[in-house]
Amino acid sequence: MSNYRFDTFDSTPIELATLSFDSIAYSHLSASLVWPPHCAYPGESKPVLKITTIESESQRRLVLEGKLAGPWVAELKKVWLEAKQSPNGHELVIDLCNVTVITMQAESVLLEIKRGGARFVCGGILNKHVLRRIERACECDS
Repeated sequence: MSNYRFDTFDSTPIELATLSFDSIAYSHLSASLVWPPHCAYPGESKPVLKITTIESESQRRLVLEGKLAGPWVAELKKVWLEAKQSPNGHELVIDLCNVTVITMQAESVLLEIKRGGARFVCGGILNKHVLRRIERACECDS
């Protein structure tokens, strides 16, 4: 049996023990936690949001991917304010199909965007539920 010591991305040492049985190598990590529980991918410790703007003849679409949380909520609001200033009268569509997290802070910004006349597209049960709540809030304002 051979032991190898590695340092993970957060400087936590782990040991990798490699055992050989009948020419088959097995590896065993002797650490209780390899990645922090909030990380989906190695090295990703903060929420990440990607915003892509797609323009066609009739609409401007903001495609959001990732976690709509923390500093990315303010970034969405900034991008939305820039997008709605479009002088060519495009319909503004916010695509939430690939959003994995929507915080309460983000929900209030989405409500403001909806009140500003944007249309939403989404997938997934939780995102649809959030959008229904936003639509109900807009109906109550009318």
